Amino acid sequence: MLSAEPVDLDNFQALAIGPGIGQEEETALATFDQLKECFIPLVLDADALNVFSTHRNYLNRIPKRTILTPHIGELERIIGRCNNSFERLTKAKELSAYLQCYIVLKGAYTVVITPEGNCYFNQTGNPGMATGGSGDVLTGIILALLSQGYSQENACRIAVYVHGLAGDIARNRVGEISLTAGDIIEALPEAWLKDIARSAALGEDRKSHKSQNNIDHDRQRPVHRTQQQPRQHRKQKLKCKRNYRNRNFDKCPYRDQCHKHCTQHKVFRFHMFQNYFLLNFLVAQEI
Repeated sequence: MLSAEPVDLDNFQALAIGPGIGQEEETALATFDQLKECFIPLVLDADALNVFSTHRNYLNRIPKRTILTPHIGELERIIGRCNNSFERLTKAKELSAYLQCYIVLKGAYTVVITPEGNCYFNQTGNPGMATGGSGDVLTGIILALLSQGYSQENACRIAVYVHGLAGDIARNRVGEISLTAGDIIEALPEAWLKDIARSAALGEDRKSHKSQNNIDHDRQRPVHRTQQQPRQHRKQKLKCKRNYRNRNFDKCPYRDQCHKHCTQHKVFRFHMFQNYFLLNFLVAQEI
């Protein structure tokens, strides 16, 4: 008979507990002992979460920044029955903040909840993925990403997206009704390739959009208009600007050419000379 005992973690980069371990008392005690000695990224799923539903006083033993991956039933065994999805999400956020853990609440729109209260809803996936073992596949993907050095938040968000994408690919192959966890696993290589291709395409689109619209997306601000204007118009703008500074509002030689600009000199005079930077901004906007 196999005995449940804590494992030495010196040779591991990450740890997942839960799928298939059962809920016997011996297993529960071994799980709690393992948590005491866990110093690496941790994922709790399935029976590891069900154990805490009967030992709620041990919840504070869960290490900070642990990832919990419950479905609705497993979550409500811990936080209690909820009347609607909004109440469930609110309580899940409170639990995440209290434990300082990440929660991946699996469902029709899987949501990643961070200790700071941020919620990220996933749009990939389909009803066919509501099958035995599908959640274990997600746990494995998260564990693999943690082992490669990804942060907890990034590991959750990437894993949830790719897991759902693999489910969509598998659905197109075998249909929703006959979809199994094995089909999701077989579709993972194609899902990763699609994700890489999508990221590359978004990067190219961003560069193209940036060059076409002359916008600095990193700072989210338009490039100064003088860089796009003809030389003659830039000269006109500089002369108008000089008249602003010298308060020669009635001597502007370009009153007819830029009527909208010059006729508002006196209106904006007080505010413009209160702040030099505001002056420059208004000049750029009005011309």
